[in-house]
Amino acid sequence: MNGLRADMQNDAKAEAEARQYYLELIKTLPQQKLNQDKSLSDLLTFEGRNLWWYLAISEKNIWTSKLIHRLYALAQQKSVKGKKIKSSYFARRYFLKAIQVIVTLLLKKILLAMLRVNKSSPANSVVFFSIYPNWWDKAYSDNASDIMFRELPLELAKSERVCHLVWLLPWQELLKNWQKFRRFLSSRNDFFVLERNLRLSDIFCLLHPGLFKRLFGVVELAQGKLAEFKGIDISDLVREELFLSMCSPMFFQHLLMDKALQQVPLGSFKALLYRLEFQPLEKALLYNARTKTATIGYQHSALGKNFLNYVFMPGELGEYWRNSSDPNSMPLPDYIFTCGEKGLDYMRRAGYPKEQLAIGGSLRLSPLI
Repeated sequence: MNGLRADMQNDAKAEAEARQYYLELIKTLPQQKLNQDKSLSDLLTFEGRNLWWYLAISEKNIWTSKLIHRLYALAQQKSVKGKKIKSSYFARRYFLKAIQVIVTLLLKKILLAMLRVNKSSPANSVVFFSIYPNWWDKAYSDNASDIMFRELPLELAKSERVCHLVWLLPWQELLKNWQKFRRFLSSRNDFFVLERNLRLSDIFCLLHPGLFKRLFGVVELAQGKLAEFKGIDISDLVREELFLSMCSPMFFQHLLMDKALQQVPLGSFKALLYRLEFQPLEKALLYNARTKTATIGYQHSALGKNFLNYVFMPGELGEYWRNSSDPNSMPLPDYIFTCGEKGLDYMRRAGYPKEQLAIGGSLRLSPLI
């Protein structure tokens, strides 16, 4: 029993060390100089965006990140090896994944062209952003609802015009449910598909030489020592996570979502609501909506010390808030609604202004009540 207790204490210590180091690393890595005068943030700044915020590494997602789990293993004195990402491998993977995403978007455009899609505008509406059909319950029925907000859009619709702004994922499911999807779209006048706004030039921006040059420059310059944990050089582990983030299909989706949002009259919205997890796709919304309409992020899910999307260094969100005009600063919503007091505590501890916070209740679980 004493041995088990000692193991648990050691595990808890390793967990705390890995978590603290990881949070510090992700906060400070963008400011790290890769040569004499350029930081990672500088190199990732492109067309008014800091692309760091579109990368999976910036999200701190415990389900998809290998890095946090590798740090935990190192804290337990286990051996960990990272994959060395050569520049040639990065280049091949970048163009392969970019072309795959381009083909997917072209198929989506063909699909939408063959369907009757509502062409009116969501202007003068309270707008909910979501991923369709992935975040929807009974997605193709008359009772379809956004699982994050449930009855809220219907309640608001009693006094305001309400619209849904959606990005289509996964597209394979839409193909399988072609007829249902067609009927659903033709029956809705409050449903606006973002991909419809993409022009061919937007879709092929993924092959823009300037974009690739920026990212490839990071690969070339980030070959020195990037980080050390408990006396161990973990640069290869960091590089692997960073470089694979820069050629991920989801990174390309975020870039295209940004392009589509640039064609949306966000300034005519009464408000824009979205589910908040501090994920990269949210940054595309916030970059485009900044100063144009009120943005409200709804913290919808469970919280915990290791659900690191919601965990920041003390005062970190406050820094971003005070420097909101700086494109290198993480874009934040104007207001955050939380499920309860615990969510408020997390946001306050991270420095988000308390006057911009409110408890919105657990909308997602309303069907259980």
